[in-house]
Amino acid sequence: MNSSLIQYIYYDVWHQYHCPLIKDYPLMSTPWSLLLITGIYLTFVKRIGPKYMSTRKPYDLRWPIRVFNAFMVGVNFWGLYNFIPRTNFGLNVWKCPQLCDEVDPYFIWLGYIFFLSRMAEYMDTIFFVLRKKNNQVSNLHVFHHSIVPIAIWSVFKFVPSVENAMYPFINSIVHVIMYLYYTLASFGDRFEPYLKWKKYLTGLQLIQFIIIIMHSIRAPFIGCNVSSAYFLLISTALGGIFFYLFYKY
Repeated sequence: MNSSLIQYIYYDVWHQYHCPLIKDYPLMSTPWSLLLITGIYLTFVKRIGPKYMSTRKPYDLRWPIRVFNAFMVGVNFWGLYNFIPRTNFGLNVWKCPQLCDEVDPYFIWLGYIFFLSRMAEYMDTIFFVLRKKNNQVSNLHVFHHSIVPIAIWSVFKFVPSVENAMYPFINSIVHVIMYLYYTLASFGDRFEPYLKWKKYLTGLQLIQFIIIIMHSIRAPFIGCNVSSAYFLLISTALGGIFFYLFYKY
């Protein structure tokens, strides 16, 4: 492999086709920092963390977890509060994608916060490991938490249009409900009578994936110039994979 090819793979390709509005955001220049962080996460939750905890008692992290869950409720609700008026209550996400220079910079910033919030969800798994809840560190859980930030990064880097806000929009709704449940459930019996809706959480996730698949394949059928077919393929495939995995789980 010659040096020019290495230079192209390592640096050039990520700047040749990207949206210039993204270039100054941390972690968005190339994927290597994100992949390094994800690699550290995977190494900790699958190797280092369990080995470290094997000779220790579980940590009592009830309050840190409550604070984190409440924070995630707030972040996702705040995102929805800002997404809704900028997407005409979600209707605009079904239109053809905008060009990069047509996108509102504030919307770009919202997308970046969404990306960071999904990276923050690495903490879910880390909390499981430190509490020795190894049965909850399933392959589905780890795969979902590691691949989602990478997928969001890819779309956000190259096609950060309002129309591609479908995933942040619908996923934020799901996460407000999900983390609200986690927050209340962490208090034990106090809120138990009000948490009968837990059984609907998986169904809500499945509905989310169906909507994402429908959104991903819509462009050719409404006359859009499908210049980002690669990303349509990725989002459709991931939506299908996650639907299958969550359904089987």
